[in-house]
Amino acid sequence: MMEQKIDLALAFAQDVLVLDRGRVVHQGASEALRADEAAKVQLFCVGGG
Repeated sequence: MMEQKIDLALAFAQDVLVLDRGRVVHQGASEALRADEAAKVQLFCVGGG
């Protein structure tokens, strides 16, 4: 759902939890994920911009 507006969603959140098929695949500070383009591509299969 949030794949469309990742940076916007991360700007409002303090922490992030990413699930894939019910399993936690990433957990941490939203600010760190927001700054890490490679992690966003890997986790959400999208590019920044």
